[in-house]
Amino acid sequence: MKQANPQGKGLVPALQAWNATRPVHSRPQALPTLLADYCASALVLAACFDFAPVPGNSYHLYRCGDVWRLSLISPGEWGARRPGIHVARCDLRADMTWSLDAADDLDDHPLVVQALESHVEAFIAAMDCDRPLVDGLPFHVSELPFYPRLFASALARSLSKSLHKGGLADASGRKLLNARGGSAPLLRILSQVPPDGP
Repeated sequence: MKQANPQGKGLVPALQAWNATRPVHSRPQALPTLLADYCASALVLAACFDFAPVPGNSYHLYRCGDVWRLSLISPGEWGARRPGIHVARCDLRADMTWSLDAADDLDDHPLVVQALESHVEAFIAAMDCDRPLVDGLPFHVSELPFYPRLFASALARSLSKSLHKGGLADASGRKLLNARGGSAPLLRILSQVPPDGP
């Protein structure tokens, strides 16, 4: 018999966790910021993690083989046991979006840069459609583990609220991407490609 709740989350703790991830907004985001936050946040939420991130705290993204991992532990704290290549310091904001501060030596790891570029290209391809962007937000991604699913939902609520406040609730991903200036600026968000690069 399949266990009803394999991750051991009861209804009350799950509802408490849901309430703890309520996005806090003060004003609508500018379109470039909204798309950059969505792209960066999608990368963080694609990482493996089994803890509840707290807004205002910093975390660390690593590339471990072909897997992204989010950790509470900074590169200096790992010492020789570091699980992979340090990619970025990640900060969870009160609006449930993530900011990334790329590692200084990222250019020394071309495979990681390539993986970042692949993430951005996949993000752009997923956005390049005529349906409203709001319809494609990750309100519920059943294949994700509990915490990534919870924070993906929080991100979706945040972006949806920003789009509504900005009068863009019905705008397609393609329209928003084109209004942003195409894919080249987004490609530099994570990959650190120089402005005159490909």
